[in-house]
Amino acid sequence: MSRPGAIRSRIVALLAAALTVAIAIPARAQFGSDAYTPVTVAPTGFMTQFGGAVSDGSGGILVTWVDTRAGLSHVYVQRLTGTGAVFAGWPAGGLQVCANAAGEYTPTLLGDGAGGAYVAWSDVRGTTRDIYLTRVTGGATYATGFNSNGLLVSTSGVSAIKDEYSPTMTPDGAGGAFVVWTLQYGTSDQDIYGAHVTAAGALAWSNGLYTPVGIQNFPKALPDGSGGFFLGWSDNDNGSLQHQKVARFNSSGGTVWGPLYIGTGSGFNQYGFDIAPDNSGGVYAVCADNGPVSYTNLSGNHFLANGTNDPTWGGYKFLVPEQNVNQSGPLAMNDGSGGLFLAFDDFRYGSPDLFAQRFGPYALPYAGWPAGGVALAVAPVNQLPETMVSDGTGGAVIAFLDDRLGLDYLLYAVRVLGNGNIAPGWAYGGNPVDMGGLIDSGSQAPATVADGSAGALFAWGDMRGSTPWSGYAGIYAQNLDQFGALGDARPRITSIADVPNDNGGQVSLQWSASYLDADPSRTVTQYTIWRRVPGGVAAAAARAALERADVPGSGPAAARPAWRATRDGAQVVYWGYVATQQALMLPGYSAVVPTTSDSMSTGNQKTSLMVVAESAGGMEFWQSAPDSGYSVDNLAPYPPAPFAGTYSGGVASLHWAPDAVPDLAGYRLYRSTIASFVPAPSNRIATPADTVYSDAAGAPYYYRLTAVDVHGNESASTLLLPAGALAVDGSSLPRELALAPPAPNPARGPTTLGYALPRDASVRLTLYDVSGRRVRGLVDAAQPAGAHEAAWNLTDDRGHAVGAGLYLARLEVEGRVLVRRVMVLH
Repeated sequence: MSRPGAIRSRIVALLAAALTVAIAIPARAQFGSDAYTPVTVAPTGFMTQFGGAVSDGSGGILVTWVDTRAGLSHVYVQRLTGTGAVFAGWPAGGLQVCANAAGEYTPTLLGDGAGGAYVAWSDVRGTTRDIYLTRVTGGATYATGFNSNGLLVSTSGVSAIKDEYSPTMTPDGAGGAFVVWTLQYGTSDQDIYGAHVTAAGALAWSNGLYTPVGIQNFPKALPDGSGGFFLGWSDNDNGSLQHQKVARFNSSGGTVWGPLYIGTGSGFNQYGFDIAPDNSGGVYAVCADNGPVSYTNLSGNHFLANGTNDPTWGGYKFLVPEQNVNQSGPLAMNDGSGGLFLAFDDFRYGSPDLFAQRFGPYALPYAGWPAGGVALAVAPVNQLPETMVSDGTGGAVIAFLDDRLGLDYLLYAVRVLGNGNIAPGWAYGGNPVDMGGLIDSGSQAPATVADGSAGALFAWGDMRGSTPWSGYAGIYAQNLDQFGALGDARPRITSIADVPNDNGGQVSLQWSASYLDADPSRTVTQYTIWRRVPGGVAAAAARAALERADVPGSGPAAARPAWRATRDGAQVVYWGYVATQQALMLPGYSAVVPTTSDSMSTGNQKTSLMVVAESAGGMEFWQSAPDSGYSVDNLAPYPPAPFAGTYSGGVASLHWAPDAVPDLAGYRLYRSTIASFVPAPSNRIATPADTVYSDAAGAPYYYRLTAVDVHGNESASTLLLPAGALAVDGSSLPRELALAPPAPNPARGPTTLGYALPRDASVRLTLYDVSGRRVRGLVDAAQPAGAHEAAWNLTDDRGHAVGAGLYLARLEVEGRVLVRRVMVLH
């Protein structure tokens, strides 16, 4: 027996005339955090009909539907990101796919693997309904070879005089698509037709696939891995019993094998079926089977690539046998390991409840799975499985309709792991997806799309605001993440900034709370902070990730890893634990975090951080998007003092008190024949690490001493003329051209560039960026001999503030060029 709504009629009458209302463009920008606020995909206020949805291959979803905003029924497609926002470049109300002046119905999608999709529909532009197809790109344009009128794919001779309905598609393995549909040959005769469209938009063939007398309908197609496809359908065998069949076709539409009966065969009725690939060239086929008993149990077979029965199965099997209990509505899926994952209705508790089972070789349940399957949702009245997708970890996300509240159906979902347990965060009985609108169980099934992170995205049409059976008021979408949370439960880093007036080595991290922090269930109890491991340490981190360590605030030792691993594209990124912050139901949090490096004049080194919102024990967690920032040593050392020395016999003996700063790297000693000289590399004579130095210069000099920290910050200089030295030469003029280091450097505000001229000269002092582009001219004039300074307020020639980064100060005097680096920070 079949459950209510198990077999949907996809032959849809013309939609009612459009309501005379203004178009309301969807307003929500992301998935809601409760089951009453999904994303409104299509404009509301007139008749709509949901068509289907597929993954965009990047964690988002493509949705199709028809609506009557333009008078007649037309096909639209919308692309949403993984957070529910309209993808950049797509119209807010969806992309109208077909521009013909007739009407289109029952659209379906097939992802093209490049962010776009094939769209097929039934079209009434001719004297009968025909099947058309086009392809839209991920950027909301038509792919090369396709257009807004669509390609007529139903071109066989009988197509011109018969109506054709409800297309479905499967990939050809080469970027193209196989299209399969139902042709209404007569009132009691429906046949299965198909076509092949190449990636370039060419129609390779179009013909009947299975056309005996009787009703063959509800086709389902999937690729065979060799350029052809498997096809299942329902068949009344010319008015006798209802059977389910499967066959395999080659790339040219020719039969490779079949049709073969699914289940016990021609002597008994079968109701509803599904097929799934075995990933080895064969196919699993399952149906609700009435033979040879008076009740309906699920039976199935595993057909090998050549169409023979898998000898380990030994023909069809009753998969979850329950005496005197009806089962129906099977959904089949490869479990990712070559086995079979099955979801179904089971009446053992009086009404149809949702069960699942996982099978391996010999059609035996996997270890840990009971013979009768796992009950996932047992509640009053009906729980009807609709769609199922892999969670990517050996389990499945199953969407089902549920009328436990005594209304029409609402949408729920549950995630079951590969071991048969319900996943953390997901409830026995399912998590609500849609509680705001009733769904007609006879309509197109809600779509479920894997989000690539063990959760799922959902799309559907419901009747919120409308009288049941009067038509749909809108098309909606929602998500459930890997832990069953709606919307975006991740914390969000809002700022990573330098801690001012310190010696570097730390940043101020701020983040907004997960909405589950303030949720009545108090799902999130703490936040942990993680720092990206520098590339050179990644290999060691990979080994350390296998070790367990006590993470403060997270329970006893060996309870959690001290390392995490995430992916950035194909790259594995390792993160080391830093700290824990208790969740206090606040809108945001902050912490001071140590960095792995500091920004210096030689480069702007950043530290990447991630915040993770966690449940008690860390079984459920939501990772923020990583972000990065830099720390800056804002403090230069003090000028060395006291600085003393003596000169005798051509040797200056110098000594000074140690500079008491924790990040001291050493000292720099400069000399000149004039007291007003500017310290520069050209007059630097030593970089002593100790506090004494002997200079056997053979003549007396003026000396300047500075202290330098590990980040390159240099103090102001202390001047000394050693005791015993006579006046050097009586001149107050510099002996050589010099350009002093910028002070301060790095610079957040104005910085000063000092330079010395041994004689009158024309001077040009200019700032450039690292690409050689002029940024600001400071000096361009004749100047007298002596010491000079020029201030730069970090603006360009137009008075606009420059961006953070490295700049070059270039001094040009009489054909000589001196250059200093300036690091600008904001």
